[in-house]
Amino acid sequence: MDLIDIYRELHPKTTEFTFFSSAHGTFSKIDHMLGHKLSLCKFKKIEIISSIFSDHDGMKLEINCNKNMQRHFNTWKLNSMLLNKEWVNEEIKEEIKNFLESNENEHTTTQNLWDTAKAVLRGKFITLQAYLEKQEKSLIDYPTSQLKEP
Repeated sequence: MDLIDIYRELHPKTTEFTFFSSAHGTFSKIDHMLGHKLSLCKFKKIEIISSIFSDHDGMKLEINCNKNMQRHFNTWKLNSMLLNKEWVNEEIKEEIKNFLESNENEHTTTQNLWDTAKAVLRGKFITLQAYLEKQEKSLIDYPTSQLKEP
């Protein structure tokens, strides 16, 4: 699942702990704050907060709310309007057919096949979207250029 212990990632050499066992007189790090490894850049600071009321210490995570940073880490989303175009659906069906013919075999796990298919289809959708945007831009640019001619 690509989960990481955020504290250990940001403080790999520290020896702070979150739990004290009075029965054994030992310290351990049994409390964790988990996050996806690709989200690590979104975390500004993490620290362990001492507690005198419990044998467990708290953890404080500060998230980077910098608007400029968020722009660089947008995730891709399918433009569902593409699915309204019949030719796009045919292109995607053909891409799936070709992908499965090339990659589905007894040596490929279902999970690898699925993850790879998602990446291939994402790329195909991005290509189709770029093609449509280029066409749309040319439809606007041509009449505009005709208006500018003397």
